Amino acid sequence: MSSYRALGPKPDVISASGAMTGTSTITGEAYDVGSLEGFAFQPVWTGTPTGTFTILASLDGVNFDSIGASIPQNPAGSAGNTYIPIYASCAKYLKLSYTNASGTGTLTCTVFGKTRG
Repeated sequence: MSSYRALGPKPDVISASGAMTGTSTITGEAYDVGSLEGFAFQPVWTGTPTGTFTILASLDGVNFDSIGASIPQNPAGSAGNTYIPIYASCAKYLKLSYTNASGTGTLTCTVFGKTRG
């Protein structure tokens, strides 16, 4: 099984980060969300990138597939940010991936999970 990151009581800022250039893909660490009630990604980007975010899910921590989540705002040529909540997922692991189509920029992403109970 691939390594994964557990969440603490505060937001985590190292999910996906890197340079958004050419047609690069940036994929963040996998988070164990099996005991969480809710989970969210908040990517922030600078520069002029154009591309798409994808939420990837896995049951075994090895094989990840897109969950087809609706992304409120993808980078479209200017700096920005978006909030991507994930509710009622049956996945054990989640991670964020970004594929750049054009332009350049820098991506950072904060993640947070709410425990049950």
